[in-house]
Amino acid sequence: MDKFVKKNIKFNKKLLNKLKKTEQSGVAIRNVIQHLAIHPCQLKNFNDSVKDLLNEKLSKYSNMCNGILLGYQNMKLLQDGGAIHNDSCYIHFDIQVDFFVFKPEIGKIMQGIVNRKSKDHLGVLVYEAFNVSIPTYNEDDDSTVGTGVNIGDEVTFQILLIDMSSFLPYIRGKLICDPPNLKSEENSNDEVQEMIPNEKPKTKKKKKKKDKDIE
Repeated sequence: MDKFVKKNIKFNKKLLNKLKKTEQSGVAIRNVIQHLAIHPCQLKNFNDSVKDLLNEKLSKYSNMCNGILLGYQNMKLLQDGGAIHNDSCYIHFDIQVDFFVFKPEIGKIMQGIVNRKSKDHLGVLVYEAFNVSIPTYNEDDDSTVGTGVNIGDEVTFQILLIDMSSFLPYIRGKLICDPPNLKSEENSNDEVQEMIPNEKPKTKKKKKKKDKDIE
C-alpha cells in the first residue's frame, strides 16, 4: 500500500523555496531522474501531461526521495524520444526534476500551529498539512506542559517519533517553547500595581483670601 498524507494538497512554490532555505523546516530539495510512462493520446499536450503525472506523486511518500513530495521544479527531458516495451502502448521516458521533499527527522526542532487541545495532548499542524501529536505530560520531571497554550498559538516542538508505515504519517513531539501566556502578563501587571501603594487623592487646600486694604 502506498503511503499518503492527504490528497489534493497544493503548496505554494514561493513558500517551498523559502522553506528549503530554512534550517529547521524539514523541507529539502532532491534532484532525481524520474521514469514516466505516457499514453499516446497524451502526446498532444506533452508538457501538461508530464505535469499531471508528477502531480499524482505529490502528497505521497517517495521511497526514492525518502520523504513526502510537496512540489517540483526545473523539469528537463533527458532524451529526444521515448521507448515502447513489449506489447504496451505506453511510451516510456526519463526526466530530470527537482522535488521538494518533507523529511521529518527524530531530534529536529520545528514550529507548528495548535489546532486541537485535550487534557492529555496537543494537536499541532505543520504547513497546514502534517499533524503532530504532543503529549502534555512530561515524563522527565513528572510535570504538565502546555497549560497556557491555546488553539491558534504557534509552538516549538522537538520530534520524538516518526512512523511512515500507516496510511497517514504519525509524528509525535515534545513541547519546547510555550507561547506567551496572557495570565503571566496579567500577573506581572498585578505585581506592578502592588508595588505602587494606593495613594489617597490629595485634596487641595483652599487658600484664604487676603482682606483687601481699606483705603
